[in-house]
Amino acid sequence: MRQFTAIISVAIVLALAVCVSGAIPMRNFSKEKMKGVSGESLMVVPLQDYNNFYYYANVHFGSDKSNTFKLMVNTNGGLLTVTSTLCGMQCFRHPKYDSSKSSTYKKDGRQVDWYLGEFEFFGTLANDQMGLILDNGADLTIKNVTFAELVKSDDSFEESFLQFDGFLGLNLSPEPSANYVYSFPSIMDYVVQQKLVSSYVFSIYLSELKNPNQQKQKGKGALVLGGYSTDYYKGPMNFYPIPTGSKNWMIEFDGLKVNGNLVNYLTCGPGTGVKCLATFDTSAYAMFTDPITFSAMQLFANVSLPADCSQIQFSRIPTFTFVIGGNEYSIEPHNFVIENKPPIFGPSVCQGGINKADQLKAGQWIFGSLFQSLFYTVYDKQNMRIGLANAIHN
Repeated sequence: MRQFTAIISVAIVLALAVCVSGAIPMRNFSKEKMKGVSGESLMVVPLQDYNNFYYYANVHFGSDKSNTFKLMVNTNGGLLTVTSTLCGMQCFRHPKYDSSKSSTYKKDGRQVDWYLGEFEFFGTLANDQMGLILDNGADLTIKNVTFAELVKSDDSFEESFLQFDGFLGLNLSPEPSANYVYSFPSIMDYVVQQKLVSSYVFSIYLSELKNPNQQKQKGKGALVLGGYSTDYYKGPMNFYPIPTGSKNWMIEFDGLKVNGNLVNYLTCGPGTGVKCLATFDTSAYAMFTDPITFSAMQLFANVSLPADCSQIQFSRIPTFTFVIGGNEYSIEPHNFVIENKPPIFGPSVCQGGINKADQLKAGQWIFGSLFQSLFYTVYDKQNMRIGLANAIHN
């Protein structure tokens, strides 16, 4: 999925510029096992938010549980990677998986590589058990998982300052390594094959993003395995089919309204001959569109905001409403602004919730964590559909 890794890279570069330290207030999840809408048992993996750029899960690798790894949750990629002792000084800021300390390790040895934006990373495949740390503190142990131990990157600075230790891929289809040696299946493939859940369904709940009108971080995120729960949403849950032949989690949408008026400057939709397609990507911090559409929105919809948060005029920001299957999903001005604070001193940096991605073609959109923080999202491979509902926040 190299075409979208530049979006992740933009998020990382911006995160490095405004990285935040300190604890984020957390939502209190029940210690009892959660039930889905049909009474099925669900596994809940808490997600942490790093400075409004991405969400990560805490994971163990191997029988040795001395290290906990932060893996970025990525619904638009399948990579499963982790920093390891093979990486050496490039990974000095990270915990390291050590295969020699794991009694369940099985050697693979194949060499793979992958990209994060323009940076190339190199790794060695390994096979071992991994544990997703659940909301009750226990591990959901997944056996015989193939993943890449990071060996090196072509830029030592990039790896040294990444704030996560690898990727947790949840893509609809397996993602091949850049050298096509191995295709990484979604971690859900292992979970379903080992009958740890009853159906191939998971859902994503993300905390609401910080902005100048909302200084407290609301709750935390959750990766819910095996279904979805009314604990996370209100109102109806509406489902939309994934287009036939799609390799990614995506749906078609009808159009976009700005302040209640349907716009005619999109590069897709009625009269264009191009379908509007939205790919759901938890590794993207905002929403992204093609350059032509973004240029039009700069002229007519005020999507470009000043970086100085004190200069933002909320009265000038419109409400953006995406029409999907006849249903409306609105992003109000106070939710459209993404605010990031520096670690020690200096002003906050603000940006709008819709940006451009040069690699996107006409009609292609990315619905990142901004959208999914407002709308609880169900990923249902069992029925090849995506569900959306209004998220509940504390």
